[in-house]
Amino acid sequence: MIRRWLTLGAFTLAVLLFALNATVMDAIDEPIAFAYGITPSAAGWAADAYLFALVGVLIPLKARRSVFLSAVAVFGVASIVASFATEATALVGGRAVQGLAAAVAIRAGFVLLVAAFQGARVWPLVVAVSAAIIVGYVGGPVWGGYVAEMFSCRWVFLADVLPAVVAAALFVGVPKADTAGATRPLPAP
Repeated sequence: MIRRWLTLGAFTLAVLLFALNATVMDAIDEPIAFAYGITPSAAGWAADAYLFALVGVLIPLKARRSVFLSAVAVFGVASIVASFATEATALVGGRAVQGLAAAVAIRAGFVLLVAAFQGARVWPLVVAVSAAIIVGYVGGPVWGGYVAEMFSCRWVFLADVLPAVVAAALFVGVPKADTAGATRPLPAP
C-alpha cells in the first residue's frame, strides 16, 4: 500500500518540477540574457529548447524504474550544466537535455504509476498529477522571478537539483517487485 503513495509522491514531485521548468523563464528572459551575457533571442531559444524537447514524450521505451531514475538524474545534471553555462550554446543545450529527460521521465513514470495503482481507483493519480501540472505552469514565472530577484538567474536552474534528488529518493523506496509489471513497451500516444 505504501508503495503506491511513494510512487505517486515521486512522480508528482517530478511532474511539478518539469512543469515549473516549462514556464520558469517566461518572466526572466531579460535577466537571463544579462546574467549569462547572451542576447535576449538566445535566452528565448533556451526557453523554447525545453519545450521543443518535451516532444520526446513520444519516444517508445520500456517503462522500467531504472529509466525513470536515469531520466531524473540526467535532468538534474542538465540543470547543473544550464546553471554554470558560460555561453548561449551550453545554456540552450542544457535546457534541451532537461526537456528530453523530463519527457522520458514522464513517459516511464506514468506507466510505473498506473502499474502501482493497478486494481485501485485512479482518481488520486489524476488529481495529484493534474494539480502538479497546474501549479507548475502557473507558478513557474513566479518562482523564476522570485529566485532571480532574491539570488541569481543561475539559481533558477540550480534549484532543480534538490527536488530531482528527492523525487529519485522517493522512487528508490519503491520495491523493485512492485514495478515489475510495468516493463512492457509503451504504446504510441
